[in-house]
Amino acid sequence: MSLADAIALSPRDNVASDEAQSTREIADSDSVVVEVPRKAAQVRISVSKAQ
Repeated sequence: MSLADAIALSPRDNVASDEAQSTREIADSDSVVVEVPRKAAQVRISVSKAQ
């Protein structure tokens, strides 16, 4: 599962289409910065370099 897919499956249903496009572009880049709320109990992130 790509980072974009993981974000797309997240509970945030109000993501604008342009933000979703930006998410895909970020997922295709070599480095990804992910901001996580402090109250998140468990976070698992795997990023592989786009081929």
